[in-house]
Amino acid sequence: MKYSEILLRGTILASALAITACGSSNDDGSAVSTTAIEANTVLSGVPTVADNNINGIGSVIFTSSLGAIDSGRHLQVAALLDEGESFTIHAYADDQLANGIDLVVSRPANTPTSLEVTVDGADISSGFTGVAADQAINILMDVHNDENPTHVLIWPAGETAFDEATTLENSEVTGSVSSQGAGAFWGLTINGAEITAAEASEDRFED
Repeated sequence: MKYSEILLRGTILASALAITACGSSNDDGSAVSTTAIEANTVLSGVPTVADNNINGIGSVIFTSSLGAIDSGRHLQVAALLDEGESFTIHAYADDQLANGIDLVVSRPANTPTSLEVTVDGADISSGFTGVAADQAINILMDVHNDENPTHVLIWPAGETAFDEATTLENSEVTGSVSSQGAGAFWGLTINGAEITAAEASEDRFED
């Protein structure tokens, strides 16, 4: 079956389901994500997929695209990582999740209390030294693919201002991103990680 046929069936299924989201807060007032995982199709491997959880090893592509290739979107992904596990967010990729902007988040076995993070192949781990690897990881990321190279901004969990001053990573400042996504799809590649939220929405920062 062609991917376009799978995607069409997924769209029909998604339209028949009501996906709800709500929010709560920690004692410090920071947001706790209870966002549902968007409708998706397994692209490779054998990940276990449920309404509020994806885990195992493999890749999923989300049924709803990011819109036009030359657009910007906000991606929220929450995950739990054990030692040696990782996940990749593919943004503005083709329908095989290639030729896009990739954010890779890893918890190395040799340094299990810290994260290794790359975007577009560049190491940006230094911006995440304050993020505890042994707790829930919440990625809040704007991907502006209407710029060349693509502009990526990442904020800490609980952020509400969504400005440049509060970012963990701003690719226009660090020069980490040198390419532009060639497609309009997004998805995840999971290497043992447990994904508890994945949602695309309107981008938060306006250049």
